Amino acid sequence: MSYQELDLIFPFIVFIYGSLMTLILHSETLMKLAEKKLPPTLLFQFKTHRLMGSICLFVGFFWSLQNLLLTL
Repeated sequence: MSYQELDLIFPFIVFIYGSLMTLILHSETLMKLAEKKLPPTLLFQFKTHRLMGSICLFVGFFWSLQNLLLTL
């Protein structure tokens, strides 16, 4: 895999991570399940990723959009 291919794929990875974290952390059902199943330290660490997930969602979206528009 070359650097050019990785440069095209990486924004989508950032966007997918951000959308998954945002979806999971803002879903009541999934968070109730996490509160039941996860130990408190891991749950706290998981909840602290809320801001990072939101940032990755927005940055990854615009970065992916930019790559798509530049490759057209």
